[in-house]
Amino acid sequence: MIAIMALLLVSAGGVAPEPAGGLVATANVVTQRNLLKDWALSRCLARGAPQPFAKDAAVSAAAILERGDYGMEAYEAVEALVGKQLGKRYAGSVPGNYVTLKCIDLYHGAPLDAVVRRQKTTPSPQR
Repeated sequence: MIAIMALLLVSAGGVAPEPAGGLVATANVVTQRNLLKDWALSRCLARGAPQPFAKDAAVSAAAILERGDYGMEAYEAVEALVGKQLGKRYAGSVPGNYVTLKCIDLYHGAPLDAVVRRQKTTPSPQR
């Protein structure tokens, strides 16, 4: 199961190094939005998944945050959505917490897209 969750993080995209030479402004905004969504997925798994995967998801979220150009208010807004999503009750034919499904739904959901679109980047001087 841990291998499947790790694959999920990798397949979520956006955590690979950016190409050398920089990106055009529009592409950078899209990349930054993807990074913020990837951060949301990582934080959701970090808060909801069992150890040791939760720790890996948390350090992955920290690495993604370091690549981002958003202010802390963007991450706080997304973190609030993560908490709301994890608080939802999911049920199915097999008993479980459905953390992974909740996090996937968050990643692909309109509420996260809306929050991400409202955020403004604050590029660091090193970039």
